[in-house]
Amino acid sequence: MDKKIEEIIEWYGSLLPTLKMEMTLKKRLKDLVQQAKEDCIEIMWDNLDGVKTSKITKAEKAIRQE
Repeated sequence: MDKKIEEIIEWYGSLLPTLKMEMTLKKRLKDLVQQAKEDCIEIMWDNLDGVKTSKITKAEKAIRQE
């Protein structure tokens, strides 16, 4: 019985690095989505003011790098 418990604990332990990486990726994706939303809002406001900016170019470059 103890052997089976040890195997289960070892198996769950082997999943931890994968789970940590997945959580990190989810957080990074969430941050990127939030930044994209903020960039879009800034671009819309800039367009309403009739001011051309390079924010679209910056956002495109950031997306390509990811």
